Amino acid sequence: MTVTEICEKTGFEQSRVSHNLRCLEHCGFVKVTPDGNFRKYALDEETIIPIVNLFDKHIQKYKKRLENCGIIQNE
Repeated sequence: MTVTEICEKTGFEQSRVSHNLRCLEHCGFVKVTPDGNFRKYALDEETIIPIVNLFDKHIQKYKKRLENCGIIQNE
């Protein structure tokens, strides 16, 4: 996605999104691909996608516990 697309989806200001994407790119969380006059950002498929998938698997495994957690519900 481009910065503009991310801004439209999140409602955040362009400067905030650009700054955070620059940090995420520097830390290896996102990869950037030039696309004409734009830069497209995507999660790093080699490292971040497996981590996200692991989180998703964990959440699915403990979904009932998470839904019924009194600590989370009280916050």
